[in-house]
Amino acid sequence: MERVIEKYKNQIVHSVEEYNVLVLSGYPDSYMYSFVPFYLFNRGFTDQVKQTPNPPKICTVFNNKQDVLYFSDLCSALVSDQSKVTTILDDNSNYNKKSEIVYTTDEYIIRKLLVDPLLSEFSVFVLCNLQERPINMDVLLALFKRLLNVRKRLRLVLLYQSTNVNYILEYFKRETSNESNEPDNVPTPDFCLGEFPLKDVQYIYLENEFSFYKVNYLSRPTSNYLETLISTVYDICKNESSDNILIFVPTREHAHLLKAELEEIANQFSSDKGIINVMCLRANIYMEEKENVLRNIFICTDVNDYNFGMGEITYLVDSCLTRRLSSEYLNTGMSENITPSTREEMMIKSSLIHNVRRGLCYRLMTQDDYNSIVQEFIVPEIMTKDLTLMVLLLKSLGISKLSDFDFLTKPPAESLKHSLFTLYMLGAIDASGELVYPIGNLMAELRVTPYLSSFLYRSVESGCSEEALIIYSMLQVKEILWKKSCKIYRNESSYHTDRLESAKLAFAALEGDLVSYFNMFQLSQYYKDEDDRWLSVHMVNERAIQLAEKIKTKTTKLLAKYDLETNSCDGNVELLIKTIFSSFFLNVACKEYLVQNFQNSNQIISHLKDNKPLHVSDPKIEDQQPYVLVKSYQKFNYKPLYIHPSSFIVNEQPDWVVFNESNTIDGKLYMHDVTTIRPEYLQELAPHYFGECDVKPYLEIC
Repeated sequence: MERVIEKYKNQIVHSVEEYNVLVLSGYPDSYMYSFVPFYLFNRGFTDQVKQTPNPPKICTVFNNKQDVLYFSDLCSALVSDQSKVTTILDDNSNYNKKSEIVYTTDEYIIRKLLVDPLLSEFSVFVLCNLQERPINMDVLLALFKRLLNVRKRLRLVLLYQSTNVNYILEYFKRETSNESNEPDNVPTPDFCLGEFPLKDVQYIYLENEFSFYKVNYLSRPTSNYLETLISTVYDICKNESSDNILIFVPTREHAHLLKAELEEIANQFSSDKGIINVMCLRANIYMEEKENVLRNIFICTDVNDYNFGMGEITYLVDSCLTRRLSSEYLNTGMSENITPSTREEMMIKSSLIHNVRRGLCYRLMTQDDYNSIVQEFIVPEIMTKDLTLMVLLLKSLGISKLSDFDFLTKPPAESLKHSLFTLYMLGAIDASGELVYPIGNLMAELRVTPYLSSFLYRSVESGCSEEALIIYSMLQVKEILWKKSCKIYRNESSYHTDRLESAKLAFAALEGDLVSYFNMFQLSQYYKDEDDRWLSVHMVNERAIQLAEKIKTKTTKLLAKYDLETNSCDGNVELLIKTIFSSFFLNVACKEYLVQNFQNSNQIISHLKDNKPLHVSDPKIEDQQPYVLVKSYQKFNYKPLYIHPSSFIVNEQPDWVVFNESNTIDGKLYMHDVTTIRPEYLQELAPHYFGECDVKPYLEIC
C-alpha cells in the first residue's frame, strides 16, 4: 500500500492546496492514516503564519482511542522530529502543545468546539474511517460545512475505506451562482498558501493493484456459523497452500471460542516444516515474532484489528456477521445485536486479501442471500442511537431550530422528540427549545449522560456538590477495582471472585453504587498515605483514583467558570439521595412482582399518588429479580431490567431504584450505577413527571 499511496502523493497534496474538501477512498490499510498527514506536513501546511503565535496544526481524527494511539505511532516514525507528532485522547491528556500533527478523537474535537467554535489552531482536519458513519463524525462533518462559510481556507481531508462517497461529494458541493465571488472580509486565523479562492470538493480513489481474489459462497444456509467456519478452515489447511488465513467474527467472545477450537486443528497440521500459529488480533496490539511458522491464522472482529505488517493474506473467511449497537429509547440504554454485515462491509473485509498471485474469500452465506437479503450500505448511527448529547451540543452552539440544521443524514423525528423531551424535563432547555443558562451550558461541556451532568448541577443547589463531584469523577474512570467482578464476561477462579467480592463489601453502601463510589474515593484518600499496601490489598486501582482526583480538580474549575460554588452536605445521606433522584427520575425502576396486578404505568402512579403501598408478597427468588421501568410499563409489552453483576447492591436487590445507564448483554437489559430510593419520592420530588397528565413542551423540530 505504501507504493500505492506514494503514486498518489502529488495528486493528494495538490488537491488539498486547491480544494476545501478532499475525499480520499481506497481499501483498508495502515498507511493512509499516517502518510496523508505526513505528506501535508512536508508540504508546509503547518508553516507559521504572520500574526499567529503558534503554527497551525494538522489534526487527524478517529472515533476510537486505539486507532489514535496506533496511527500516531506510525506517523511519528515517518517524521524525522518525533516531537512534531502528539496524541490527545481526552481533556486529561498531557501533550506537547508545540507539536504540528495532532492525533485525537472526535469526542475531543467536539469538546474543543464548545470553547473555540472556529477551531482556530488547526489548518487541516483529516477525518478517518468515515465509512462507519459514527454519529460524532456525522455531526462534525455538518459543523465543518458551516465552519467553511467563515473559515474559507480551512481544509478537510475525508478518508474512506469504501467507494460509497457520492453522498458526501454532493453534500460539500457548493451551489452554483451567477454572481461573482466576493472577497472574504471576515478576519480569520487561517493558514493559506495563496490568495486564490479554493474550489469546493475533489475525489481521489486509491486503486488497489495488488488484491486479486475469488469469492466462494455456501451452497445452502448454515444454522451454526462457528461450526461451518471451523470446517472451512480445516479444509483450507488440508487442501490449500500454507499461506495466511484471516477470519472475521462479530464478537470477542466468539473469537476466543474459535481460537480454542482452531488450536486443535493447528496442532494436527503442524509438522517439522513449521507450526500453525493461531491468534486473536486487536487494534494497537503488535504481533510477537515466532520462529518456524508455517501459517498464521488471524482472528479479528473489525477491519482495523488487522495490520498489513503482519504479512500477506491469501485466504479470508468472513462470518458475514457484525455486532451493532442501537439505542433503547424507553430505557435510555444501548442494545447489542448481531446482524448480517452489509455488502459494503464484506467488500471492505475482502479487500484485505493482499496476494499478487491469488486469493480466496469464503463468505459464510449463499450467493442468493448476498444478492437479495443483505443491505448494500451501513446504516448511519444517527438513525439508530440516542441523540440527546447531539441535540445538547447543537443547542449549545447556537442552533436553536434543528429543522434548519443541515444534517448529513436527517435523523428520525421520534428520536429528536425523545431527546428534546429528556432535556426539557431535566431543565437543560425551556419550553421553546432554547438552552437554559447555566445548566444547559454546563451539561453540554461535561459530555456525559444528561442525568449525571444534571445531578452535578442540582447538587450545587442542594448543597452537596462536594460529594457529587467525587461521584461524578469516579464514574468517569473505568476499572476502579482491579478486574471488577462481572460474571457475564469472564469466569474468574473462586479465590479471585471471593477476593473481589470482599473488596466490594469494604466500600458497599445500602444506598447504592454512587454512594459506594464516594466511600471508595474517601477511604482511598484517607489510607493511601497511612499504608502503602492498602490500595492493593483492597484491589483498588491506584491510577484510577489518581485520574479521578484529576477529573475532580478540573470539573471544580468548570463549575467555578459558571459561578457555581461547591459545598458539602456533611454526611446528610438522605439529602444526597434526594438530589440523585431529582436528576435520575426519568430512570425509576421497581421490581416486577410489585406491579404484576397493574395494567400500565398510569395505574401504578395513580396508586402511589393516593399514598397506597404496593402490598404484594415477595416471591423470594434466589437469582436476580427482574425490574420494570415505571413510567413506560405496559403489562404485556415491556422489557425486564436487571441490576448489573458489578453493582455494589446486586445481592441486596432493593425494591425501588434509579439508574444512570442501561445496556443489553446476551439478551438481558442491565442497569448500571444503581441507587436505592423510596417510592414516595415520585410524587414528592418529581410530580411534574409522575402525574396523571404529562407536561409536554412546545418543541418545533420539523
